[in-house]
Parts: sequence; structure tokens; C-alpha cells
Amino acid sequence: MKKKYWAWTMVLLVSFAAAGRLAASEEQAEREAVKKAIEQSIGWAIEKDFEAMFRLWADNMCHFWLFSDSIVVGLESWKKYAERWRDPDFRGTRFEFRDLRIVFSRGGEVAWYSCYLDDCYSIKGKEGCLKNVFQTGVLEKRDGRWQHVLMHGSYPVDKIPEIYVRRYYSPLFEKAALPPGENAPIADVFQVMELATGSPMGALWPGFEPAKIPVLVFDGRDTYLFHSPAVPDGFVRAERHPEVFVFKGQHPQALGNSITRMGETWTATSVLSASSRRTGERYELKDLAGIIVHEQFHVFQRARHPRWRPNDGLLLRYPEETAEALFLRRKEKEAFRRAVAAEAITDVAGWAAAALRSREERLAGLPAPFAQYEKELQRTEGLSDYIERIARGRNPLDASEITNGIAPAGVRDLGYVEGRWIAMILDRLRPGWKAALEKDEARFLEDILREVVNGSPGEARTFEAADVGAMKAAAGADFSTWKEKRKADVEGYSARPGTRLEVDASARPLSIRIFDPLDIELLEDGAVFHRTSFAAGNETGSLRIANHPCLTWFDDTLRATRLVVNGLKQAPEILEGEKKLILKVDGISVELPFAAISVKDSIYRVKL
Repeated sequence: MKKKYWAWTMVLLVSFAAAGRLAASEEQAEREAVKKAIEQSIGWAIEKDFEAMFRLWADNMCHFWLFSDSIVVGLESWKKYAERWRDPDFRGTRFEFRDLRIVFSRGGEVAWYSCYLDDCYSIKGKEGCLKNVFQTGVLEKRDGRWQHVLMHGSYPVDKIPEIYVRRYYSPLFEKAALPPGENAPIADVFQVMELATGSPMGALWPGFEPAKIPVLVFDGRDTYLFHSPAVPDGFVRAERHPEVFVFKGQHPQALGNSITRMGETWTATSVLSASSRRTGERYELKDLAGIIVHEQFHVFQRARHPRWRPNDGLLLRYPEETAEALFLRRKEKEAFRRAVAAEAITDVAGWAAAALRSREERLAGLPAPFAQYEKELQRTEGLSDYIERIARGRNPLDASEITNGIAPAGVRDLGYVEGRWIAMILDRLRPGWKAALEKDEARFLEDILREVVNGSPGEARTFEAADVGAMKAAAGADFSTWKEKRKADVEGYSARPGTRLEVDASARPLSIRIFDPLDIELLEDGAVFHRTSFAAGNETGSLRIANHPCLTWFDDTLRATRLVVNGLKQAPEILEGEKKLILKVDGISVELPFAAISVKDSIYRVKL
């Protein structure tokens, strides 16, 4: 009996030993497969095989590279992000991995790695390289293929390349060296304006001459006025640039990227910023110049085409959002995106036709004023965005996702993107379209595109059923998430500790002066939740709220009849003799004469 037991034990040991040798052999093969997947995740750019690259990523992937705008979650989002690399002037040239270390999970179906990477590329024939990037990642074997579920690139704190230290961190040291209370300029305003008025800018649109359009720029310390025929009050000539006027500090009319009237002259305004407040994107000088050109084009439009004036106030009464409406806008947008990305002219025209068809069906379900508003928005903001993107040299497929398409903010966002894309489609299908629009300013961009597409060969393209189903499911999920977030945000705002100000302006409504169309939510009781800013006034008083939420209600003429500001850090001042309420704190300025006022606990109720 002992001999039989010993024999079986020897058989099992031999079997396990053989199995161990087989596992080691398999691990080496899997290690080579993982190594190849890691290398091709970078090396694909040499041949620019997008489909092969997409197969290296899992559906639920996450990518976070060196910069804050490189965070991408999900394969579909990754495909959109990757459109920037379709630029024919871009191509990978070479790469090298060093100290590549791969570790497998116990089950052998997950691998994680770390290494140092040199990744080189060419843009318009000029090579650039990212060197010594510390790269980490996780891959999982799915359906027999190793795919990235996570990739991250970074630099150790003591190894950040000098070029990035100078680009992103030098303002911190400059500010530290300044006297107390003095701010450092965000950028050299003269370098920015040199780019904004450079010779290529004049070729962006017939008759558009940025060098002749006044610009008011706040650089973070002082305000500069360029291309102005006169010296306004409070300005003096700049020492080294006598044709430029400077105002000490921030001028009251330089409040953002917009246009304003200085005397009788329309003037573009810009507040230089190191990055986008909404997306976190870091700005270079050419980006700041492009933003200024965008606003200058609005001045040009105001002078050349005064009837191009969409009424943003309509967004305050936009029809209630639904999952179906969100899906239809996304489907329309995706068709336009495919038209811009297409290489063959027949595909460009075919996807443009599909987009127009989707758009016609969607707008047919909207009340006429809102459909008209969307067309006007494409023609004003869409064209200005088109001009800006060309001036900045940005990929035409870069599309804002900051609103997730939810109305009403998503409707305005859509106008920017689709207006720009239609212009770029027309550049390919009918190069002389700008002159035609200048001759007949009453036309809309989509009307010109429809005329071109109807005369083009080929048929309208259609989405695969799976694509439609995926878009519909995503829209439904995002709609539900948005409703929950909106409810939580409003409830959280209402519960903020501090002073509460309630203004009843029904007897003396307040006319809107400023609101941010991209930062509003429409509530079920008719209120509007402004996340960041709102300003309004009447013949006797005014209020301005910046960087603080508020709630508003409007009458049929879109004048504010009620306003609530919650969570104030200090109580307003009441001038009983003048019957006036005054509040100035943290970007909030209120000066309102009142007919009646009551105070209970920390709640101030004012009736105008």
C-alpha cells in the first residue's frame, strides 16, 4: 500500500513540475504579447493606423497623460480625442522604452507595468520629443487580446523639463518677486497682440482687418487699449509703444472676453488667463491671440452685419430638456463630426446631408423662435469660433464637452461647434462661400450647405443601428445623471450657511445686463439657477453677482422679477434715510432703492 501511495505521489509531483514549466513558457509568451501591446500604443503613430490603435484599448479605458486636458475615459471618448492626430502634418517618428518592468496577476489575465519613454513626432516637418516620461499602465486580456485599461504619463517632481517649468510655473516665481499687492501679468500683452494682428489674420475673412479693430486687454495687472483713434479718460500713452494706451489696474469695461462700446466705438475686450476656467486647458500666446481675434470678429460682425444678433435671452425660456431631445442633438452633432473627419469628398457631402436631415427633423419639433435662434447662433458664434480655431491653429475636430450637451447651455455650446464645422465643410465643398454670404447676409450657414449638398454626387450616409442604440442609451443615462446632479446642486446651494437676500422686483423689474449662457440651469418651478454670474438693473438701481450662484425668475419680457442670493459672507447695509440697500463683498455688488424691507434672522427680504 505504501508503494502505491509513493508511486502516485511521484506521478503528481512530475505532473506539477511539468505544469510549472508550461506555465513559465506561457508567461514568457504573454510577456512578449504585453510588451508588443505597450510598444504599439505609442508606435502606432508612425504608420497612423487608427483602427489598430483603437484595438489596443478596452471599452472602459482611462488615459491620463502629462497635461490636465489629457484625461479621457471610455473608448468612444478616446476615439474623439484621437481625431487631433489625424492632422496630415502630424506623424510619429520614433520611440524608445527603457527599464520596462511587467508584472502579472496571479490569474495571469491582468498585467501592470512601468517604464521610461522617449516619444518623438513630427509636425510640419519639424521634430519634437517628449523625453524621459515616467509611464505606467494596466492591461487586461480580453477575448484573447491584451488591451490597455489604464495608461498614465508623468514626470518626477525633480525631473520636469525646463520648457514646461518656464511655460507653466514661471508666473509663480515672477509673482513672488513682486512688491506686496502687485500682480504679475499673465503674458506679454504686446507679444499677444503681435500674433493677433499678424499678416495671416487678415486673410481669415473678406474685409476683416484685426489691425484696425480696437481691443481692450487686461493682462492681470494693467489694461491696454490697442488700435484706438482717441485717448479715453484715465488712459495714458504706453512708454515704449506710444500708439498704445494704458490704464492702471483693471478697467471697468475689461471684464471678460466680449465686446463693449467705448464712447461711440465698438471695442473687443479680453482678460488674459493662463488657462480655461471651464476645461483647465493651458493657454499659449497663440491661444490668447486667437481668443482676441474671436472677439474682434464679433466687432466686425456688429459693424458689417448688424442684423446678426441672436437673442440669448431665449435660453432662459428654452423648452424643457428630455432624453430624446438630448439624443437627437448628439446624433446630429456626430453626423457633422463625421463629415468634418471624412477624407473622401463624397463622404463629406454624404455625412453633411445626414446631419442636415437630422437637424431639420429636430428643429421641426421646436417652437419657431428657438429654431431661429439656433440658426442665428451658428452664424455669429459659430463663425467667430471658426475664425478663432484657425487663428490658434487648433484641430477642427476639437469639440467642447463641458456641457455634455444638456439644454439650454448645451444648445449654445452646439451652436459654436456646428457653426465652425459647417464653415469647415464649406471650405472643402464650396471654397467661395464666404463671399457669397457677404453678398447675401440674410442666409444661414445651413442653407448654403444644403444647397451645396443637394448638388453633390452620392447619397446621405446613415448610422449603423448599433451606433444609434449606443447614442440613445448614453443620452438616457446622462440625462438621468444630470437631473440628479442639478437637484443636488440646487439643494446644496439653498442650504448654504450665511446671509440670504431675497429681492422682489415685480413692481420695478430689472433688465438683464450680464448672464453666462453656458452656466445656467432651468428649474421646474420656472426659476433659473445661475452658477457663476448675473447682472441686472433698472433706472434707479443695479446688482452684479460674480463667482457666486443665484436664482432668478423672469416675466414675459425677460426682465427679472425676483432674485435670491444665498450663502452671503456678510449682511447688506441698510440706509433707512435713503431707503437703499447696499452690499459689496467678494465680487457681489448690490445697490437697490427699496419700497419695503424686512429682516428675520439672517434673511433680508426687499421689495422694490
